[in-house]
Amino acid sequence: MGIRGYARRPGACILGGGVRPRERGEKMWRVLIVEDDTKMREFFAASVGRSDRLALAGSVGTVAQACAWLDRSADTLDVLLVDLGLPDGSGLEVIRHARACNPR
Repeated sequence: MGIRGYARRPGACILGGGVRPRERGEKMWRVLIVEDDTKMREFFAASVGRSDRLALAGSVGTVAQACAWLDRSADTLDVLLVDLGLPDGSGLEVIRHARACNPR
């Protein structure tokens, strides 16, 4: 099984028929990246950018920046990619803050 509900077949497009999710009326998953290593953060952002199912919502490097971003925009976020070892604290703080901002 490939991405939720899409079977993988050799040589087949994983999203089926090459039709982009927006063209099928599917929701794009918005991603916030929290990573202090600039090169890794850029790598993750580029990876998200190559996906037909993901959209980069934001990219920050500290717990404080992430919490501030979440305070402004938690209702527009679907995926949180967090480094657990950040310079100003633990990424677990970011995850807890995200849950407090938007329990769903």
